[in-house]
Amino acid sequence: MKIQFYTKNVELPEKLKDQFEEKLLSLKKYKGNVDVLQVRVDVSRDQHHKSGDVYRVEVNIDVPGTVLRSVETAADILSALDVVAEKLERQSRDLKDKIITKRKRGQ
Repeated sequence: MKIQFYTKNVELPEKLKDQFEEKLLSLKKYKGNVDVLQVRVDVSRDQHHKSGDVYRVEVNIDVPGTVLRSVETAADILSALDVVAEKLERQSRDLKDKIITKRKRGQ
C-alpha cells in the first residue's frame, strides 16, 4: 500500500509518517479481497483559532467501486489520527461485510 502525504502549514517528521503508516496498515485485516488503489493523507494546521493550533487530518482510501474517507480536527495530530483510524476501521469492516454478504447471496 503506497501512502501519499500532503501537508499544509506543518512539517511531518519521519517518525510521525511511520505512525500514520502503522495505523493505516492495521486496516489490512479488514481488506478481504479488495485491492487498495491509492491512499492519500492530508495534514494541515489552522492558525486562525484563538485557542491555539488546530490540526486537521483527512485520509482518503480509494478501493474499487468506492472511497473510504475520514476527516477529523483536534489540538494534536496523533489524537486526530487515532479517531480517523477508528472511523476507517469501521468503514473497512462494513465494506468487507457487504462483500461477504453479496457473495453468500450469489450476486
